[in-house]
Parts: sequence; structure tokens; C-alpha cells
Amino acid sequence: MAENKIVKIPLDGGKDLNVTFPIGARVSMLMDAQTVGTRCLTENVTRVAPGVTLQPCHSHHDIEEIVYVVAGEGVIWVDGETGKIKAGDSVLYPPNSKHTVKNTGTETLTLLCFFSNPNYRKDGAYSTHQEVSF
Repeated sequence: MAENKIVKIPLDGGKDLNVTFPIGARVSMLMDAQTVGTRCLTENVTRVAPGVTLQPCHSHHDIEEIVYVVAGEGVIWVDGETGKIKAGDSVLYPPNSKHTVKNTGTETLTLLCFFSNPNYRKDGAYSTHQEVSF
């Protein structure tokens, strides 16, 4: 990617990923190394249908994640603590934290997710935690 180039991608303009993990998510990649040439960051949109909990609970090895709630409402679970979220909220998942989210509303929970490493989805970059029930 050329330096100082303005890159704009609308929220609904990402490339849908055929994800099998986490179950219950529809993920669209907005910006990463393959789409726009990022070196350290990744941005995706994760959509969760009403009543769905993302499974399994997981953690990203040494990778921070910031989630901005674009639309909807739900409950997050981070290392055993829960909190309500709604449109306009931002949440930090610290590196190595176990986390998941549940849509408790009546509309799609739309999350804009930022990762501190473009390899957050690669094998070995995360762990699943089947023992966590949320």
C-alpha cells in the first residue's frame, strides 16, 4: 500500500469471511494486510443475531482487541466478569483475556472490532475455552 493514501471502506463494504469460529458470528473483514496492506492492525465487523452467544469463549495470545458497539445490545463476558453493552459503547479485551458476547436484544448486535495484530485469526494466535459456559 502506498504511504499517505486515504483508504475508506464503508461498514457494509467488507469482505465476508467464511468463518467456522466463533460459532454464531458473521464476520466481514474491512482492513487488514490483504485488503489494504496494514502492518499492525486489523478491523472487522462482527454481527451476532438476536439471542445468540458467540461460542466458544476464546482468547487471543498477546493481542489486544477493542470492540465498538455500532448497533444493538448485549452482555459481554471477560475473565469471569459480565457487563451490559449497547450502541455507542467501547470495550477493551486485554491480551490473553478469555471473552465472549451474547446478543440480548431484538436487533443484530453489530460490533466493529480492532486487533493489535493482523494475524489474530491464524492458527496458534488464539485459544478456545470450551469449559466456559456463558
